[in-house]
Amino acid sequence: MASHPDGGERRAAHPSFDSHTQSGVNPASTGRRLTVLGDLRLTGSEGDLLARRRKELALLAWVAMRSAPVRREELAAAFWGDSDDAHARQSLRQAIASIRKVVPDVLQADAETIAIAPGALSVDVVDFDRAAAAGDRRAAVDLWKGELLRAAEDLGAEPFRIWLESERARLRARVAGLLQRLAGDAATPDEQLRWSERWSELFPLDERAHLHLLGALERSGRIAEAVERHAAFASRFQAERGEEPSAAVREAAELMRQRSGLAGHQAGSAAFFTPDLTGRDAEFAALRSAWSDATRGAGVAVLIEGEPGAGRTRLGLELVRWVAGAAPAVVLEAPRDCAGNATPPEARFLAPLARARGIAAADPSALAELATVIPELSAGRTLPPRAPGTDLSASVAEVIASVAEEGPVLVFVDDAPDLCPELRAIVTRLVRRPPGRVLVVLTAETARIAATEVGRALRESPDARRLKLQPLDAAQVEVMIASMVPMPAADRERLAAILMGETDGNPLRISDCISAFADGGVLAADQNGIWRVSRGRGPGSLPLPPSVLRIRLERLSQEARRAVEAVARRGGADAEEIAALARLDDGEVEEAIGELVSRRLLRPIRDSARYEIASETIRAAVLAEATPLAAPARRRWRPGRIAVAAVATLCLAAAGLAARRAMPATAAPATDRVIVFPFENAAGIEDRAVTGRLAAEAIVLALGRTGAANVLPLVPDGTPATNDRVRSIAEASGAAYAV
Repeated sequence: MASHPDGGERRAAHPSFDSHTQSGVNPASTGRRLTVLGDLRLTGSEGDLLARRRKELALLAWVAMRSAPVRREELAAAFWGDSDDAHARQSLRQAIASIRKVVPDVLQADAETIAIAPGALSVDVVDFDRAAAAGDRRAAVDLWKGELLRAAEDLGAEPFRIWLESERARLRARVAGLLQRLAGDAATPDEQLRWSERWSELFPLDERAHLHLLGALERSGRIAEAVERHAAFASRFQAERGEEPSAAVREAAELMRQRSGLAGHQAGSAAFFTPDLTGRDAEFAALRSAWSDATRGAGVAVLIEGEPGAGRTRLGLELVRWVAGAAPAVVLEAPRDCAGNATPPEARFLAPLARARGIAAADPSALAELATVIPELSAGRTLPPRAPGTDLSASVAEVIASVAEEGPVLVFVDDAPDLCPELRAIVTRLVRRPPGRVLVVLTAETARIAATEVGRALRESPDARRLKLQPLDAAQVEVMIASMVPMPAADRERLAAILMGETDGNPLRISDCISAFADGGVLAADQNGIWRVSRGRGPGSLPLPPSVLRIRLERLSQEARRAVEAVARRGGADAEEIAALARLDDGEVEEAIGELVSRRLLRPIRDSARYEIASETIRAAVLAEATPLAAPARRRWRPGRIAVAAVATLCLAAAGLAARRAMPATAAPATDRVIVFPFENAAGIEDRAVTGRLAAEAIVLALGRTGAANVLPLVPDGTPATNDRVRSIAEASGAAYAV
């Protein structure tokens, strides 16, 4: 048998190897996937495989990535080269036996060579190389989840480490080249910025990526943000490499500052990194344990509870990201934005089921009910007519149970007390009796969950688990500071002591305070990007909450200030709504949103085009400092506008009086007056759903300002979700309502 130049056999010895690596055979029949870009994992329908056998997983990766079957002596030298030949070969035999005990059909071996059996598993890096070679740059970049075999350097001997560094360099260069081409070939400035952002995120210390990002930001008119991003880059570069960025990068940044008129600009909180998830190792381990129990057949419900700002959402999303890499797991996330999307929340929540393995085995009657929410389920299937009175929540639970027989399912519900009304029955049923191989994770404030349907279901579930997040201690606060900003140990220790006294170890309040200290000049970066507590600032001179948030708001541009006030009053809004409420044009609203997001005052709502205030603490501060709403400026009224406004006012008044007469005497407090809120569409928005929401919010705002309990808010063109929102606010204030 002839020897191959790379040390393995010629492919003729294992003709099936070519079919796995080159021909694109889809190994979906096994469901097994080896992930080597980022975390090293082997997953299948059984869940995590060989979870504690990292050397065996690295061996599989070596074999899967080679261009031909691998000789046994080469593997023994690569992984056990520090031992003598006899012990190395024995260790290799034991490793192969361990692999075959868990996944007996994955390896194809003879006395001399080893290869991956045809169709036995898919490998993310093989798919990455195949997509890149085919010119499908986007697909290739989507597969990149991190460094090849991250933290695996100690799993082999010197030949393995040499191979690993060589492959890492090759793959880094390849993905960077793909991103450079995607950014360079982008058709619009927005698309160019999006790919430059992605490049910079994957390679945060790559100077080429940073220069591309600065150029894209400048071309998009976001020069101030570019200056802030460069300050963050310089700080991180100095902290991690111990030197300044190259002269070319420094000169480019300085020229950009001069062109922008921001020379000498002091970086504020936008230069900070997002803090690491700190002090939650035990809780994350408990969540992983719950997921492991679910993959082995259990049905589990877990509540992550704690005070506002404790990190409930962050911990839950970390689990979602971790599980999402475990093919073929199905992840269902309950949307938080109930009204800001044309697709109903239940459809967005359940959409992944339509593509899940095992869906075909579900009861046809249950599928017929689910198809009323997800119409694509009807495609290619003959389903029975929907039975009258069928319970959607029962059908969903049955379909999820069928899907879980093929692979585990994670259901994540953030802020469970604020769950969309359309999803309450579904989630309550899943919590009360989770199907086998399903993990339901909810987050909630401790004080708010008890009185809800979901809270009652948790108490009734004998297997429900609770994780209560505790405040951080002083050492953990130091770790959190270090993850946000490079700072000398003495300054970090001093700042941590101050923060402990003022925040009680609450992660969100800590982050808010650090950001405010930077925006207020209490923390300042030196020329090397290292942050320090400013000289002459004693503990008593540091601004403390709530004044820290006031400082952050005072440093916003006028456009950003108006935008954040609009979102705070509204509870959530998309760019079009923000522009209308804050009276900004398209360019101003884009700049304002960028400024607010970079300063962590605003955040995008997942699976939505809308934005919300980053925390209730910030929202309260914004409303406390908000400029009182001024009456709209008088404008020249056209006859058509007068007619429309007059007709709308009369119709609203008539509807209100009719609703009042139709109400039973016990339905609401006695109403002795009707206040009509005429709404002028001065922004020229054509979408009636948008104008209806804006009108509804204006009514709610006016209702709150009257302080009266006997006002009938009337909602023109309101969507059902908007009407529900107005109704709940009216009921909370003790007001009667009519929709």
